[in-house]
Amino acid sequence: MDGEAGMSSGTANNLMMIASCTDGIKVIWSGQVGEFSQSDIRDLNNDGIKEIVIRTSMMWMGECNSSFSIINFVNGTENTIFSRHSRSVVDCGFDNHAELSKSGDTLVSNYECEVEYAGSNVYEVNQVRTIKVSKGGQTDDEVINNLAVTTDTARIKLK
Repeated sequence: MDGEAGMSSGTANNLMMIASCTDGIKVIWSGQVGEFSQSDIRDLNNDGIKEIVIRTSMMWMGECNSSFSIINFVNGTENTIFSRHSRSVVDCGFDNHAELSKSGDTLVSNYECEVEYAGSNVYEVNQVRTIKVSKGGQTDDEVINNLAVTTDTARIKLK
């Protein structure tokens, strides 16, 4: 169900309810989650239990945060199969980098994740990680232009 969660900006404002309908309707789990669609609900690791891929993003006080999570439910318990959290103070209007950051501070830790078919009814997560570390500077532009950027890619099997 779409809703509001009292956040200033973001997508984690949906209420998800898992119900059992065997002896009437009984809510077995409810909680606040990010965005997902019907196509994000499927068995990703061929174990007979459907997983849900959830993407959340929000901005708070000049800091961008996002998460990519894969969860399932067994006996009314939420289980996290995979989760990554991204954070950036560079891309969200955060100013005063030269004043507030020092050399060696991580200003961006970003994970781009997508579920990809690996064959035999099994899926993997293709993860691209980008880290941006401050190398210093006298102005905000210098700090941004001098960032040390590292990128790597991994394919992660889901269990």
